[in-house]
Amino acid sequence: MRKNNNNLELRLMANRSIPSKPYRVCYELLLISHTDTSIIHKKGNYKVPSVFTGTIWTWGFNEFISFEDLYDEKKGFVKEDSILLAAVVKVFPFPVK
Repeated sequence: MRKNNNNLELRLMANRSIPSKPYRVCYELLLISHTDTSIIHKKGNYKVPSVFTGTIWTWGFNEFISFEDLYDEKKGFVKEDSILLAAVVKVFPFPVK
């Protein structure tokens, strides 16, 4: 997680100690409101797999959410300098049958 221009960059990173064979991964990254858990900002595709390989260890978004939206008090994403993040991940070894 880091600042990228006026946006929050958020990435999913594979454990580098896993074997270097490729894996198909479906994922969603979610930002959940502290004040109303029905307010969720999410990105990802839980239906179409991405591929992690021995050389590709991260997937994510350079522009996950703008800081304007992140700090919008009505949305309630930031509380006492903290945010609530979740990742929904499904991993399939190759080949997917």
